[in-house]
Amino acid sequence: MHARRDSATGIRFLAAVKEGRGLKPSARAAGIGKETGYRWLREAFLALRDEGLSVEQAAAELGYCSPLMVDWERQRPGPRGRHHLAVDAGVEDAFWRRFAGGDSIGAATRAAGVGRSTGYRWWRARYGQLREQGLTARAAALRLRIPTPLTRQWEDQRRRADEHARREREALLRRALRTSARHAEELTRRRAPRSDVLARDTRYWELMRAGLSNTAASTILGVHRKTGARIRARRHQQTAPPSRPTERSSRYLSLRERLQIADLLRLDYSIRVIAAELGRYPSTIKRELDRHRDEHGRYLPHHADHVPAQQRRPAPTAQANRPPEAAHARPAQAQPVLVTR
Repeated sequence: MHARRDSATGIRFLAAVKEGRGLKPSARAAGIGKETGYRWLREAFLALRDEGLSVEQAAAELGYCSPLMVDWERQRPGPRGRHHLAVDAGVEDAFWRRFAGGDSIGAATRAAGVGRSTGYRWWRARYGQLREQGLTARAAALRLRIPTPLTRQWEDQRRRADEHARREREALLRRALRTSARHAEELTRRRAPRSDVLARDTRYWELMRAGLSNTAASTILGVHRKTGARIRARRHQQTAPPSRPTERSSRYLSLRERLQIADLLRLDYSIRVIAAELGRYPSTIKRELDRHRDEHGRYLPHHADHVPAQQRRPAPTAQANRPPEAAHARPAQAQPVLVTR
């Protein structure tokens, strides 16, 4: 199926690019190829240009700037959004003038100099436009002089197409809900190094632990000593500690959960659906959204994860709050009490 920019995957990809993650990491997190990402960026750029934004404003809105935008600007469609292979707008206007004057479809197409199939296509497209504008099927058919059997046929095809689009949209929303956790996990996960690079780094540290210098270990591995220095700098001059699985807190939301909340909000899911997907109470999601929105009403997951981390610092103990002289003072001994009868 042709991937669409307005699908859940396209919304996730464009949001990741706007956050500054780059084209390749955003495409990898969304589960698409780089060429699909380029196509969606081009479509979004042209849509923003059609809305009246300048090239600089469209690039700022996308969060992406590339020399390819010059070619995208050159490939913009002509006036009225017509395709470069479409018939000239003046020819179509001439067809509709003859048709409005009382000519049949065949006579209007011959007068405009186009084929009968082209006129039929314009006829049907105009009927669809009138129906989308709110006209009834009977009113649109009367305006365009469409026979009743043909009107019924077009209405049946239109109804089937709407039903198919509705089912496809519901299926895409269910799939987006199922993949929201994986998408949030991909955003928080760093890309694993290549197997050859990982093996090289592991062998480098084995040689270093054996007592060799950086130059000697780099010579054995066949790399420059600056490469060995970069390996040491990445690990802060020591081997990386073993990763420990993080347990889910019953009190605080994790970064993965916050990224999942932001993802589902972009897909227009309700608070109750988000809470059910995360296994949290709706009131928890509501408080999270109320506390961590900007002035434009946008939820900021990374800022929301940073603030509670600062607030979860251990509170000073009572011993630390005592003055220095009180900390070294000896406790007073209890005096014996004489009991007389």
